[in-house]
Amino acid sequence: PNPVSEFINLEIPINIENANISIINSVGNTIFEAKNINGKYTIDIRDFSVGVYNVNINNNNINFNSTFVIQR
Repeated sequence: PNPVSEFINLEIPINIENANISIINSVGNTIFEAKNINGKYTIDIRDFSVGVYNVNINNNNINFNSTFVIQR
């Protein structure tokens, strides 16, 4: 997983239109959601606790999951 501390910069691929983004913490709670996102998107994570998170990007046809770690 990639360590981050303040912001996550996402670039939604052109083949994923109107994507939904969710961030899930290590106990399975969704702590962030954004809907109908296209292109570049920045998420401010300065208020998130240190730990491991999953980010899910999806639309009706495509689902992408990744993991990141917040370190300070």
